[in-house]
Amino acid sequence: MNMQFGLLSIVGWPTGLLWCALDVGPETTVRATTGIDTGMSISRMNTPRVLPFRPIWSGQAAYAGFWFVVVFLSRGPVGALWRRARRARGKCGYCGYDLRANTTGICPECGHD
Repeated sequence: MNMQFGLLSIVGWPTGLLWCALDVGPETTVRATTGIDTGMSISRMNTPRVLPFRPIWSGQAAYAGFWFVVVFLSRGPVGALWRRARRARGKCGYCGYDLRANTTGICPECGHD
């Protein structure tokens, strides 16, 4: 009996980003129909390690949105830490200009206090 069925390999975090198809033939031989076969196997079933290259567009959009939110939300706290560290060293918190000899309290470089 000659039966074949297909597998779908999806990779990516936090969502699926790329996919490739694997065909399983008789005697559990597996070959990649899409993707780049590296020639290495993963398990006892002789499943090939495949580099997928077909994009999952909804996953790509979710991935970009996820990292946009992470970067956007971390900008405020990270910037506040940088400004605090600069002020502790006697510099302007915004541009880093040396304010140790300044008596006005206003940065002559950028105008912040």
